[in-house]
Amino acid sequence: MTEDERLAAFSTTYLGGRSVPPDLVILLKMQWNRVPDPGGENYVDPLEAFNFQLLSDGQQSSVFDKSYLSETDRTNPDIMANVAAIDDVLAHMLVVGELGDYGAYGYWLGPENRPIESAPIVRLDTEGQFELRRGRMLAETLLLDYGAYDNDEEFIDLRDWFNDFGLNITASSRDEFPSLDIKPTPDDLHLERYNAHRVAAGLPPYVPRSVGSSPKE
Repeated sequence: MTEDERLAAFSTTYLGGRSVPPDLVILLKMQWNRVPDPGGENYVDPLEAFNFQLLSDGQQSSVFDKSYLSETDRTNPDIMANVAAIDDVLAHMLVVGELGDYGAYGYWLGPENRPIESAPIVRLDTEGQFELRRGRMLAETLLLDYGAYDNDEEFIDLRDWFNDFGLNITASSRDEFPSLDIKPTPDDLHLERYNAHRVAAGLPPYVPRSVGSSPKE
C-alpha cells in the first residue's frame, strides 16, 4: 500500500473521511518510515522518544475496549452511567493516537461538529478524565505536554527535532501558546451526560465538589 493509500485509509477509518491535517500527515509518515536505531541506544524521532503511537492500518484505540469491566461492574448503575457518558463524549472526538498508559489523544469536534482544521486537541486519560490541551496542532500539543517545563533551551531543541521532519513550529517557549476558551469542554459534556445516565438509572445527579472535577471509573 502506498503512503497516499494509507493516508486515504486513515482518513476513512479515523477521521470520518475528513482531510488529514498537514502536521498529522508529517507525523504519520514519521512513524511509518521509522528505521530503528540498530543498537537501540537512540530514539530516531520525537514520537518514538515519547512512546507515542499514532493509530493506523485498522488499529483501534484501547479507549473503546470494555473488556476491563467485570460482571459486578456491569451491574453497577453508577459505573455504567459513567461508561455510557464517556462513550457519549467520544462520539464528538476523533481519536488518533495513544501514549502508552497515559491516555488517548484526538480532535475535539464538540456537539457543534466543528471542522477538524479548527478543532483543539483533547486527551482522555486512563482515569476517564477528558482535558483540552493547548497547541494549534497535535505536534505542538505533544511538544507542550512532553517537552521540558522549565528549560527553554531543551524546549527549543525538541521543537527543532520536530521541525527537522518538515513541521513549522515557531514558538520558543510554552508561554507562547494561549490558553483555550471553548465551551462546552469535553469534561462539561461528560458531567452532563453522566448525570443524564444516572437519572435514567434512578440515581440522583452527581454534584462535583469543585469546579472542573468529574467522576472517575
